[in-house]
Amino acid sequence: MAFTVVVGAEQGLKRLLFVVGVLEPGQVSPVHLHYGEEILIVSRGRIRLRLGDDQHECGPGSTIMIPAGTWHGFQALEEAELHLMAEQQIGTVYPVLGEHGIEPLEVYRPELPWGRPPPEGREWTSDAEHRGILERLATQI
Repeated sequence: MAFTVVVGAEQGLKRLLFVVGVLEPGQVSPVHLHYGEEILIVSRGRIRLRLGDDQHECGPGSTIMIPAGTWHGFQALEEAELHLMAEQQIGTVYPVLGEHGIEPLEVYRPELPWGRPPPEGREWTSDAEHRGILERLATQI
């Protein structure tokens, strides 16, 4: 799933960005969280959404507010178009299985519109590292 930035930093916004993405049937955005708020609008199709401990089926016109720090993920039940407004550089954190149970792990990916750069002394998360993280997810959606 790829999101296209409609409006963001390159257009002069300092805090927000607006992106559009299309998901193929069955495509999953695994459970994750961000350190900022976002609003997700389903403009076409249907998705199954996990928000915190709850699951919802959402269709055209559904508007979902996702507070900062809330685990969420979704799966396309049919081809779906999503519109997303979020704060810039809010990061992406996944729940991975670690030595001590489920551990939050942030990825630093320059292609994610809401991604943030790694802290000093760290590198961007490589494709191989990112795949490894996704293989260790505690839950998909």
